[in-house]
Amino acid sequence: RADEDLDDALARVVNRGGSGALPVVDSNGALVGALAPGEVMVELEQAVTEDVARYAATGAGESYFGSRIQDLVCARGAWLAALLVLQSASSVVLGKFEGLLQRHLALALFLTMLTGTAGNAGNQTSALVIRGLATGEIRAGRDWRRVLWRETRVALPLSIALGLAAFGRVVAAVPGRMAVRTAGVVAFATTSTILAAILVGVGAPLLLDAVGVDPCNCASPALATAVDLLGVVFLCVTGQRFLK
Repeated sequence: RADEDLDDALARVVNRGGSGALPVVDSNGALVGALAPGEVMVELEQAVTEDVARYAATGAGESYFGSRIQDLVCARGAWLAALLVLQSASSVVLGKFEGLLQRHLALALFLTMLTGTAGNAGNQTSALVIRGLATGEIRAGRDWRRVLWRETRVALPLSIALGLAAFGRVVAAVPGRMAVRTAGVVAFATTSTILAAILVGVGAPLLLDAVGVDPCNCASPALATAVDLLGVVFLCVTGQRFLK
């Protein structure tokens, strides 16, 4: 349709198995033009390139070698600087709980395990939702409840299973009478962070798409950095509550 976004239309048609020349019609169904197969492939390639650039925050244009060095530096540097500021909030949280981490060094040793696992879980979810939005299978305004409920049912068993795995890993590595309690804290924080990461991974793309922003902007580096901060907060707060 003439009033439909070109990227969305191409994704919808190709996802349904369309090939060859594609007719373009107006809102009344009248033929106003056609896209040749070559034009379709060019548009699809450009759309995929733009999505990858947004997903990874690389700042690359339509071509890697065609992008100027200064453009790459500015685009990637702006993203990295913003993420650096966000990530630095973790140091503020860690500073507030310095005494706890000194008394229970194991919490600091397993912090990266917690945040890395949760970040991976959130990125998996966001990738699935973004693909669904791109192909038209998911519509933010129509399907958000269904998608949120579906991912919640996935998140609960995943987070519990990974929390139990974290418990066993800490018990096997930490000696002394505090091993089980420390493992419980890490396991609870791991479960909570993974659950939150998956829900953020599904909610952020849907929200951005609903307000007209490309959902790829929330993916990968930005999501992982936000999950890192959540993991630090959950671990420190839980440790402060249950470890004396």
